[in-house]
Amino acid sequence: MKPSTFFFFIIIPIYLSAQEGPPEKVIYEGEEYWRYEDQDSTMENVTPYLTSWKGRPAFPRDGKWISFYEQDTSRVAHFFHVKDSLVHGPMVIFDFQGKKRVSFEFYKGQSHGKIQNWNHKGILIYQAQRHYQKEQCCGIGITVGVEKSWDNEGNIIAEHHFNNQGQRHGPAISYYSNGHKKLEYHLKKGELDSTYTLFHPNGRIKLALKFNNAEFVNESPYTEYHSNGQISGKGDIVGGREECRKTGLWIYYYENGQKKSEGGYDTHFYQHNHGGLLFAIKKGKWTYWYPNGALLALGAYDGCKEIENKYFRTDILPFATAQRAPNWQYYDLQGRPVTKEYLNERGIFVEDK
Repeated sequence: MKPSTFFFFIIIPIYLSAQEGPPEKVIYEGEEYWRYEDQDSTMENVTPYLTSWKGRPAFPRDGKWISFYEQDTSRVAHFFHVKDSLVHGPMVIFDFQGKKRVSFEFYKGQSHGKIQNWNHKGILIYQAQRHYQKEQCCGIGITVGVEKSWDNEGNIIAEHHFNNQGQRHGPAISYYSNGHKKLEYHLKKGELDSTYTLFHPNGRIKLALKFNNAEFVNESPYTEYHSNGQISGKGDIVGGREECRKTGLWIYYYENGQKKSEGGYDTHFYQHNHGGLLFAIKKGKWTYWYPNGALLALGAYDGCKEIENKYFRTDILPFATAQRAPNWQYYDLQGRPVTKEYLNERGIFVEDK
């Protein structure tokens, strides 16, 4: 007990002696506010979680607070309220030009209620509902209900649903700028439990994958489609919990129905310090054709080349491309042997992924 008591009596006096004087009271448009520290107008001032005063977890005064921009202290950066030393009530954040950028509610230092974000043109780009949860940290309440986002022109781009525990639950939809669906699926308590469907910008289905209680449902042979409704690819898929990948023989087609390529896939395991992924790479003999049916290339893949991805970002998949074995053969439209470089100079490429 002695070490604990020792630190208690040493730390507290240092903390008290380090406290600065009370905040300044200011009058703005006829109303009294406590003045919060000024903001830098060169920063993207959209971080809403003002949960401390001078680096400490509690505000020294209850009531209305205001902050201004360092470069021009007549310009308001924030309005917010404090109760029982915590941010509590409405908060509004403005950019340097005076346009409202963020508006939301706090409860006992945590976001609770509607959150709205606007872009520099005043167009609503994000809206969600937060709910206070005692164990939650960092001033961020859990998301409940419907979360929506729009692009900078006001076109809806995504809609997600959440249950009262903050889990994604219900439909999840993303949209193209023309209003057509881009992706649609359903979740049950945070897990895939529906058909995962991708669409072309014209509204036609590109691919569909079925999941039941997060497990992939294999319905091989699997088919992908072009935007004109023609088959773009056909083959087998294997999968597991919230993942699936191509395997075995696959055949691809041009929009005119001509065969484009044919060959096999194998599974590659990508190890990363955040975990691992299984995904498909081309393996063994592959053949490629021109849109008119003439032979373009043939050869084999005998390995893969991993792409460095230290942040484990799934938006820049694949993590590897297939490695071509020696002695590939390439042809022009007249059937004459050429080099890969000859084709690439003319904008003709053989895809390795």
